[in-house]
Parts: sequence; C-alpha cells; structure tokens
Amino acid sequence: MIFVAFVVKVMLETRGNREVALGVLQGAGAANVLVGLLAAYIPYLLLSGALYLAMVSVNTKQAHLTTTLAVVAVLVALTITPAWIVIVLVALLALLIAGRLQRRRARSVARNLRWRADWREVMLASQLIALTLYLVAPGMWLPPERVTVGGGTTEIAYVVEAGTEWTTVLREHDRVLLRFRSEAVTAREVCRLRPWPSPTIPQLLLGGGPEAVGDC
Repeated sequence: MIFVAFVVKVMLETRGNREVALGVLQGAGAANVLVGLLAAYIPYLLLSGALYLAMVSVNTKQAHLTTTLAVVAVLVALTITPAWIVIVLVALLALLIAGRLQRRRARSVARNLRWRADWREVMLASQLIALTLYLVAPGMWLPPERVTVGGGTTEIAYVVEAGTEWTTVLREHDRVLLRFRSEAVTAREVCRLRPWPSPTIPQLLLGGGPEAVGDC
C-alpha cells in the first residue's frame, strides 16, 4: 500500500503528467526518489504511531515501556512534524476515538475482545489518515530552490539531477522539466514556498527555525 501511495504522490506532484513523472524518475533515479518519498513520509508515520502508543498506554494498566516509548515518540514527532499536520491528525483521531468510546459504552458484551478490536481499528485509521495527509499535502519531497542560470534568469524549481554536464530541474509553478548545462547554473539557494510555511509546534512556541530560510 505504501508503494502505491508513493506512486500516487509522484503522479500528483507532476500533475498527472506521465512523461514528466518518468523524467523525474530517470533524472533522479528510482532509488533516490523512493528514499526521498520515504523520508518525507516519516514525520506522518512517526506522529500517528506516537499517538497510537500514547492512547494504548493510557488504556493499559501495566504499560511502563509503552508509556516511555509513547513519550519519546511524541517528543520526536513534535520536533520534526509540521504543526498543521499535528493539529489535523490529532483532531481527526480525537473524533474517531470519541465515536469508538461512545459505542463501547453502549455495549457490554465481550468487552476485552472489543477493546482490542477497537484499538486495532484506531491504529489502522491513524495510519490511513497520516497517509492521506501525506498525499494531499502540497510540496515535493525535495526542497524548493532559487536556481539562477547564466544571463540572470532565476527559476523556482526542484533540482532533480545535478550532473557534471547537465542539471535537470522541475519548475515549481507549472511542473515542467527543464535542463540546463551545469556550467550555466551560477547559483542555487534553498528557499521556502508561500503560503505553505510548515513550522513545527516548538518553532511556533519558541520562534526561529524556518525563518532561517528565505521565501522563494
């Protein structure tokens, strides 16, 4: 399922253009694209898993190890996961759990078996929610850059390949693949797209972080 989601993500980011998607895979290499997609998905996966561990530890009597893992996972997840993802995922899971708990109160048969089934469903739902957020979240798995080419032309793009002879970029606003001679590329600077800043919870509370990167 994860592999299918990654294929869907590539197609979404290339706006359904098969030729552009194949060009990205050819230029960057399928293995590099896969690693980039997986790295971009880790915050979503970690946060959903951390929330699930936290919920299990609250509802289990002897869960010292689970509680410790949950605390560590939540702290790490909050450090690397954009705040809007945390807020949306927590809100959706809260609604789901509230519905599950209401159903449990209305039933009294086979309580223990139902508890296990309910929380397995919550874990699956949390992963599906995280995967959906990952797919619909704007932005590539690569950082956007200001790429300056000889003559002063600047493109906001994702650098797919930077070889000794050719540099291939995916232009941000229309997702068109462009190729420049590497010797013609005079400057590259990582930047941040608007209106989708993605500060984490600590960065929102303490300030700093993304402001170190200029806007595109």
